[in-house]
Amino acid sequence: MTSELDRLEDFMKTDLILSAVPELSKRAVDDPQLFNQLWVFVKRREPKLSWRSAWVLDHATEDHSELLDPILPEVYKELNESGEEIDGTIRHLMKFVLRCPVLEEEGGYLIDKCMTWLMTNDIPTAIRVHSLEYLYNIYLLMPEFKNELLSVIDANMEKGCSPGLMVRLKRVRLSIEKGKRQIG
Repeated sequence: MTSELDRLEDFMKTDLILSAVPELSKRAVDDPQLFNQLWVFVKRREPKLSWRSAWVLDHATEDHSELLDPILPEVYKELNESGEEIDGTIRHLMKFVLRCPVLEEEGGYLIDKCMTWLMTNDIPTAIRVHSLEYLYNIYLLMPEFKNELLSVIDANMEKGCSPGLMVRLKRVRLSIEKGKRQIG
């Protein structure tokens, strides 16, 4: 078994994985042991291994978000304990969180992280957009969060940001103002 895990780890670290993601993600859907091993790799916080493993799991859970249910509290923990280094792993973990209902008991700290990420220009746009979506989901659960979210949105719009993020900021702002429940 160990040699099999070693081979999987070695494979994940090679460029061969780049073309194998679709097939490996299909296997992870049907093989809980493979899914769990990839999750173990994500949690090791080794940049290339963690990111690529999260990438495979992202594909696996795109149409099977129920696979995230057992690990969702750990996903929040990984995000909440993430350090200064922001990489593709964080982007995929945020996508996992967005695929599921907010875990209220786990999500408080993530609110602060998302506020910081959204306000930081050095953070990749995708993570800032995912942070905005998460904060919008918090607003849907807690409408009293409205003014704080609008303040962060306005601050981002004033200081300028990427065109993609600007579109999302405007869309979320309009949705909040009109009382809509979706941002599309």
